[in-house]
Amino acid sequence: MAIMPDSTVWLLNVPFDNSYKNQISFLTLGEQQEYFNNKIVKTFPDCSYVRKEVDGKVHAGIRVDAHVDSLAICNYIMYTNSNYSSKRFYAFITEMVYKNDNCTEIYFETDCYQTWRFNIEVLPSFVVREHPYSDNIGEHRIPEDFSFKDYKLIDISTRMTDESLTTWGYLVGTTEQLGADGSRGKQMSGIYQGLYFYYYENENNLNVFLDEVEEEGGDCVQFICAIPKFCLNGNTVGGGDKTEGWVYYSSEPAELTLTTEKPPYVTNIDGYTPKNNKCFTSQFYNLFVSNNAGESNEYAFEDWTGENISFALYGDVSANPTVMLVPKSHKAMTENFEEGMTLAGFPQCAFNSDSFKLWLSRNQFSLGTKAVTDTVGLATGIATGNVTGVMNSAVSIAGTIGDIYAHSKDPNKAHMGSSKCNLLTACKQNKFSFYIKMLRNDYIKIVDDYFTMFGYKCNRVKRPQMSLRPCWNYVQTINVNISGAIPNNDMKVIKAMFDNGVTLWRSGAKFGDYSANNKFT
Repeated sequence: MAIMPDSTVWLLNVPFDNSYKNQISFLTLGEQQEYFNNKIVKTFPDCSYVRKEVDGKVHAGIRVDAHVDSLAICNYIMYTNSNYSSKRFYAFITEMVYKNDNCTEIYFETDCYQTWRFNIEVLPSFVVREHPYSDNIGEHRIPEDFSFKDYKLIDISTRMTDESLTTWGYLVGTTEQLGADGSRGKQMSGIYQGLYFYYYENENNLNVFLDEVEEEGGDCVQFICAIPKFCLNGNTVGGGDKTEGWVYYSSEPAELTLTTEKPPYVTNIDGYTPKNNKCFTSQFYNLFVSNNAGESNEYAFEDWTGENISFALYGDVSANPTVMLVPKSHKAMTENFEEGMTLAGFPQCAFNSDSFKLWLSRNQFSLGTKAVTDTVGLATGIATGNVTGVMNSAVSIAGTIGDIYAHSKDPNKAHMGSSKCNLLTACKQNKFSFYIKMLRNDYIKIVDDYFTMFGYKCNRVKRPQMSLRPCWNYVQTINVNISGAIPNNDMKVIKAMFDNGVTLWRSGAKFGDYSANNKFT
């Protein structure tokens, strides 16, 4: 039985093509039909049955009664074969061939996604990238495939300081305990210490102490080290002339907590305000800490619980003092020693001893005794007329005077200090410095624009977010899982579209407009 031609072909102009890089993800069939109805350029009713390609093979296409030039703006077709079903098929025009002034042959390729949009379901799949449901700072932390070296540092050290860290003094280690009753050795900061320690906040008091040591004939000073006052926190400092600065032994190290609020007290990144909050995560925006001596570390603000960032600072009193900076309430740990930093190598100060004063104090008893003996011998010799006795006593006294004079010419004894941190200390940089590290303006804008177009790395199994953003959603999968009773070849095309990555626009109104507000609400 002859079948009357009852197919309808519509020629349209749409903003997407068969690369499948961009598609419109309509929520309802009615919404889809209304959009394409508004894109119709030409309508051709009463056409013969329109065959679609089979197994990827393109058939001869269709012929329409129109000059090819009048169809120049058309890039898409929609058709129905009413004798068989009411289903609409959608296809990309691949070629239009002039036959005569009143006939154009059109070749096409099925738009598999639009044709079967409401016949398929995208199931949980491995999602590589997508625009997420929400975008809180610190929520999305999977590293992105960016590598930049041009960063900017903003110094926030003043927010992380304490007077005891900026006040330096001098730690003196001696082998003798002066003016105090002590034992041979005690435990300090958990370690046995056989030296005795004195602390002086300025060089004047230190000089007085060194003079007193020399006057007592002592040569017990083993080192003088510059050290921040913080290291003595929790240790008792004694009083008195000779014991001023005496540090009593403490079994625990000094401890101090440094705290400041989390960003954003800086609301932008180098003057640029990102649209995507992943720009504020550690790969692009973090806390950079340096000891200014070659050791540094980067910390993610989002690794701290609560509203503040906090560090514990520990310091010991020893022959080689060390300060350690430890993140607190960080990565679910009360104190994260694994990511702590140290500050060591404090300057060992050079000093000198008055050799004559030290010799005199050590020999004053014997010199006094000898002087008395020689004086008595001289007086006795004169009284008795013992010329030999007088001569011997005079020679002995002269020898003593000569000996004293000779030692008075002895040079002072030098005790050389050494440290690679001397210059750092002189520059007031022998400390921990805190910075906000951020990408420079041009680079963070590149990152932000990329996130705007292609979302964030996801790398987990889930249902892709296909239409939650107001304007567009980017989706990329690996071996996407799709169910639906559709031709196998068309299913392969749809799966390839998701695996290659596709931007699904919410509607045609904002299609291709990446300046639109796409924040999830």
